[in-house]
Amino acid sequence: MRAALDRSSFERGVRVTVADTVSGIPCDMKRRVFEPFVSTKKVTGTALGLWVTDGIVRDHGGRTALYR
Repeated sequence: MRAALDRSSFERGVRVTVADTVSGIPCDMKRRVFEPFVSTKKVTGTALGLWVTDGIVRDHGGRTALYR
């Protein structure tokens, strides 16, 4: 995590980057990754983690994004 300056608005903020070192998310699923109950797991978990995270970040005026 590091302090960041948004170059489009010149606002200060925090950027958090998370890297996945496994096979990743299938291409057809990437556009839906922030929807509730979308998961690459077959049985475990609730599939709410990214959806909840996105909601919290938006509530604080931020944004989330998925990069390749």
